[in-house]
Amino acid sequence: MGFLNNLFKPKYKHSDVLVRLDAVKKLDDQEILIEIVKNEPSGHIRAIAASKITDQNILIDMAKNDENADARGAAVKKINDQNVLIDVAKNDEDAQTRLKAVEKINDQNVLIDIARNDSAPIVRFEAIQKISDVDVLEEIYRRDSDHVNRQSAISKVHKIKGLT
Repeated sequence: MGFLNNLFKPKYKHSDVLVRLDAVKKLDDQEILIEIVKNEPSGHIRAIAASKITDQNILIDMAKNDENADARGAAVKKINDQNVLIDVAKNDEDAQTRLKAVEKINDQNVLIDIARNDSAPIVRFEAIQKISDVDVLEEIYRRDSDHVNRQSAISKVHKIKGLT
């Protein structure tokens, strides 16, 4: 009976996850991709679908609500709204998802806050790369618990001051 069920279903609804994965990679129909991000049980497949979606509202909903970090991260990569990116960067439980949001944030005050306070060194590192305030970078150099981040901050200070 399972064979007959799969025979008449679209491949993106197949019972075999690999068949669904292959089908989603080939899709470009926005309505079907949106259906997939809303109903697909595999977070990996939802992430692939999200990477092809253009509807910002769907992507924002995914970034804030999907239970899978990869799917949230894929949605974040496509989001343009700075306020949403800031919310994700400050509040997502997954460091990689926060990192993807920080990569797209431009607000210096937000980046400074993240560089000072995020629990993950890699997220703080990315924020440090985007900060241009020498005083803040010197403070990070003195206070950050991570050696790489301290080195990155002081290197950036030297570059800004023209010492390197």
